[in-house]
Amino acid sequence: MSFVQSTSNSKSYNVFVHEQYGSDCVIIMGKNAVGNDHIISNANKILMDLFGIDKINIPLIWLHGHGPSAHSILYRKTALKIEPSEIEFFIKSKLSNKSEKDKPLVCSLLKNVKKTDTLGLVNVVHERLSKLLE
Repeated sequence: MSFVQSTSNSKSYNVFVHEQYGSDCVIIMGKNAVGNDHIISNANKILMDLFGIDKINIPLIWLHGHGPSAHSILYRKTALKIEPSEIEFFIKSKLSNKSEKDKPLVCSLLKNVKKTDTLGLVNVVHERLSKLLE
């Protein structure tokens, strides 16, 4: 299984839903530095506007490849079990050729991602994706 692009996208980000789980498992991916910053600040609003997911108490997960890479945010329902390798494979399939696809993704809880004064640049507390998906 994998993700398919939603018809609800903007100039600054794309939205992907899981083929099997639909809106129970969503990835929001920035298209550029502005989009990366936008999704970090507005992930909950995007999920509410597109899927009616209200007052998320589920921690969102921020993902990023090494090198030039879009920022991505993963939402999944708590009880939903999804393999970290499936998420990693999908994110890496969207990385540019300049990215270091042989390295693991940089992952963090979204609440631990702090934007900097430089557009699209963040400071994060790194965690393993498998731990974040437990």
